[in-house]
Amino acid sequence: FYLYYLLDPGVMLMWILYMHRWVDSGGKEEKAEGPFFPLDRSEYLLIPLPENVERSGVYVTENPYKRLVLVSIEGADEEFYRENALSGDMKGISDVQYGHADGTFTVELKTDGVCVSESDYEKGKFYIRMIPVTEMYEHIIVLDPGHGGSDPGSVVYGIREKDITLSLALALKERLESGKNAVFLTTDGSNDV
Repeated sequence: FYLYYLLDPGVMLMWILYMHRWVDSGGKEEKAEGPFFPLDRSEYLLIPLPENVERSGVYVTENPYKRLVLVSIEGADEEFYRENALSGDMKGISDVQYGHADGTFTVELKTDGVCVSESDYEKGKFYIRMIPVTEMYEHIIVLDPGHGGSDPGSVVYGIREKDITLSLALALKERLESGKNAVFLTTDGSNDV
């Protein structure tokens, strides 16, 4: 573990930048972020976690079609969340719903717009925030394959139009995605358009 940190160029660069700032500031400690420093979590929503829940038991699922982000917490129950409320910044979140089934507690976050989530974990705490895609990407591309859900479109020789258009849209999405492009589809094939 420590050897990885010593050999990882990104960590070495962070350490060099930190040392440079430390020397430039006359040896005074400055607020910094990175692998050696605590993050500023003032813009995050805090979801408390029961003691038995580790990071591997928390799953985040984004659904841009419905403007939802689901946080599933394995091993958590409703009673814990009656006593330990969510707190923090709700920026980008318009509604919060809760549910519990089969040993998993789910927090459903309805977003104000199309967002991606960023999260962080600390023992007993899960932090999440919504970032509008317009702040993350230079270009936003929306592909509409049409049909979906119960509407198959035209059907010829057993081949459904919705299957062809979705396959083409998924292939195009893969080719267009890059660090500068965010690509979204108006359907994932299962929802009615």
